[in-house]
Amino acid sequence: FVSSPSTSCAKKNHVYKPLFATGVNPQEPSVKVVGAMPDALPPLKNHYYLLRHGQSTANVEGIISSARSLAGSTKHGLTLLGIEQGRDSAPSLIDFIEQDLKDDDNTSTKE
Repeated sequence: FVSSPSTSCAKKNHVYKPLFATGVNPQEPSVKVVGAMPDALPPLKNHYYLLRHGQSTANVEGIISSARSLAGSTKHGLTLLGIEQGRDSAPSLIDFIEQDLKDDDNTSTKE
């Protein structure tokens, strides 16, 4: 990544310093080499939650059906046990997310 001396951006009162080229890549003279990296970004506040689906007919049959062509297909739907597993896991996931949001609220009030 190379930026010009006039490049800078501001986000939430944080100004990112531009990178200045300090040399040229000897193997590719058109590529400038930077001497320093920009300041670290502020911590992200994104949250990602993963929950695997319940048992599917493919699981039972020993079939790995991750082909893109099967995306959205009902060829390998959930078994009755898989549906039950999904229903059983939903409240736990909801509780976990609610607690995570409460923790965020408590943390943000302390900052």
